[in-house]
Amino acid sequence: MINTARGEVGLVINGERRRLCLTLGALAEIEALPQGLKSSERVLDVLVALLRGGNDGMTRDALQSASFDPEAAVDAIITCFELD
Repeated sequence: MINTARGEVGLVINGERRRLCLTLGALAEIEALPQGLKSSERVLDVLVALLRGGNDGMTRDALQSASFDPEAAVDAIITCFELD
């Protein structure tokens, strides 16, 4: 279940609703990403960090071969960073 009060955002990956959350740990991972990554690589790495923040153990390799809507993924990432 997605807890929006905690800042969690849902994203359907391989037909299953997954939880993304921008935690301090996820933010640290994102800040530590190397510069110069291609945009698709960056999106995957940010998604993996946000999935970890949501206590989801999906690996980058699993995500890379997964089925999900890229537009929905970008929207979910943006929503994680929005402040109310």
